[in-house]
Amino acid sequence: FQDRKGEKIFEKDILFNPVFGDYWVCELDHGCWLVRLIGDNYRTLLCDVEEFEIVGNLYDNPEYDKE
Repeated sequence: FQDRKGEKIFEKDILFNPVFGDYWVCELDHGCWLVRLIGDNYRTLLCDVEEFEIVGNLYDNPEYDKE
């Protein structure tokens, strides 16, 4: 997968959706790529990747890992 700027998306990347102004975390679950809304438990399939932009990852920014 690649974000809207062509950067490769990896598990634990923090993604920003400029359309809605929210942040998501990329997760791999049972072979499916999902995104989890930061600050919520809502998860959905990672599909419209061209909407997202990588802004960091949970390894470097653990403060974003809130469910």
